[in-house]
Amino acid sequence: MAWGVKEDRLREFFSSKGTITDLQLKYTKEGVFRRFAFVGYKDEAQAAVAKEYFHNAYLDTSKLQVDICKALGDAEKPRAWSKYSKDSSAYQKMHPEEKKPKPPKPEKPKKENFAEAFLKDLEGNEEFEEFLEVHSANKAAWGNDTRAPANATVAKSKKGGSDREKNNEQEAALEDDTGPISEVHLSIDKITRKPKGFAFVSFMFPEHAIKAFSELDGKLLQEMGDSVAVRMALGETQVVTETKEFLQGQGVELDAFCRPATERSKTVILVKNLPAKTHPDEIRDAFAKFGTLSRVVLPPWGICALVEFQEPSEARTAFRRLAYSKFKHVPLYLEWAPVGVFKEKKTIPKPTLKDVTKEEPTKASEDGEKEAEKAERQEEEEEEEEPPEPDTTLFVKNLNFSTTEEALREHFAGCGPIHEVTIAKKKDLKNPGKMLSMGYGFVQFKLKQSAKKALKQLQHSKLDEHAVELKLSKRETAQQTAAELKRKKTDLGKESTKILVRNIPFEATKKELQELFSVFGTLRDIRLPKKMAGTGRHRGFAFVDFLTKNDAKRAFQALCQSTHLYGRRLVLEWASSDDQEVDTLRKKTADHFLQGE
Repeated sequence: MAWGVKEDRLREFFSSKGTITDLQLKYTKEGVFRRFAFVGYKDEAQAAVAKEYFHNAYLDTSKLQVDICKALGDAEKPRAWSKYSKDSSAYQKMHPEEKKPKPPKPEKPKKENFAEAFLKDLEGNEEFEEFLEVHSANKAAWGNDTRAPANATVAKSKKGGSDREKNNEQEAALEDDTGPISEVHLSIDKITRKPKGFAFVSFMFPEHAIKAFSELDGKLLQEMGDSVAVRMALGETQVVTETKEFLQGQGVELDAFCRPATERSKTVILVKNLPAKTHPDEIRDAFAKFGTLSRVVLPPWGICALVEFQEPSEARTAFRRLAYSKFKHVPLYLEWAPVGVFKEKKTIPKPTLKDVTKEEPTKASEDGEKEAEKAERQEEEEEEEEPPEPDTTLFVKNLNFSTTEEALREHFAGCGPIHEVTIAKKKDLKNPGKMLSMGYGFVQFKLKQSAKKALKQLQHSKLDEHAVELKLSKRETAQQTAAELKRKKTDLGKESTKILVRNIPFEATKKELQELFSVFGTLRDIRLPKKMAGTGRHRGFAFVDFLTKNDAKRAFQALCQSTHLYGRRLVLEWASSDDQEVDTLRKKTADHFLQGE
């Protein structure tokens, strides 16, 4: 074949005699074309017709030699002749170091000595051994009558020897890794007669002790079949799940704790750092001294509790008196809970004003329902307003100082829907209370296409006798940031069978991830991308693919709250189709940093 032939040209040439399924041009490691290729047809009949037609035909200026490809194990396969084929003699001459060693010739069996062969046949013969003992020199014939049996001691020494050999093997393995050991001291409890859990190892040389300390510190000794980190993560997940279900059953709004910089309640106190096995009555007795309590919510696993007072003044007194006070053997950490932590407000009716207490809750509930409906309408209206696309803000220069935002909006309205128009202003020092235009502003469109259209059509257009200059703005407004967060939230909400797990500790392995996620359903695959440097360590994230969506959803809901693996909190996201490729993630990361510059 010609040196400069391309795959498209070759495919077009051979496709005239059948359907081509695959085509491969062969190159060396240096990228040099070896002037032959493999062409695959749909069936053998088409391949036979193509062989007869194209054999000895010309492609450009080269005469082709076409033949049917032989199977790998075919005995009739032609012998390799190219210098690039490892089986050829030319390749072996160019690479003498890769020659296969010749198999050694079998040695001829030597003739055994008759005496040695005769003695081998008598091995284990008790009569022959007794004969040798009697006829041995300087030994009494009756010695076997006075000899004491030694089977028991021999057996005991063998058993002790096996244990000693096992210990010696372990010490030898440690010596091979670090250095020679002079002494090992394992502390044992006097009562239980079991190891206390620590030992002292003395090395022959100080540098070997330093090497052992740096290499073995933090490593697992006598690692079991299952991972301790996975068991702790699953136990933590179970505690979090049960606590979450209990709090939801008690009417606690868990989303209130996730809102940033939210307003704090004046009657609900969050009590933290509670000791284990704390009973709700103990919390009630400690806080009831300062006023009337509406409710006390304590999860079954303890740790923290919610205490609600009837009056804000009583809650403030309890907070001031009990903060950092000693409860059992630990100090109490108090914090004001967020507003709206309880879904329903619980009130205790006063015995003296029965009628008033019956009417007031109904009015309060009606007012609360109206406010809730109003808030829901506002949320729906905010959701209906679609955020603008990214890169839709234009920077407008050379504005007339008398140009208003309304005039600027009318000037750009023909290019598409506008989201916001702002003109930079400053305070007028001569006329307090008035603002002066700074001669530039920003126009943000809803669509990216509209911004491009305005940039093309209205560049150097006149507005109030000034030719405006347009430029695509890279600044991030508050609306853009909120839009990106909202878009990110919607992307995370797309449920599928694949979960993207971030913040994975580098000590974790693929087997441990499989043990952690297989509890929630059948896994199809787990991909843990590794670094390109060849260190063998993964890159800190993984893709977990379940067999069904229900299993993936169950794992996501259980592990996304607060699951730690080797002390690091796992961050779970629904994997989109773009995020499943490592190259795509690299490109996204690079684009992010380039935009930041």
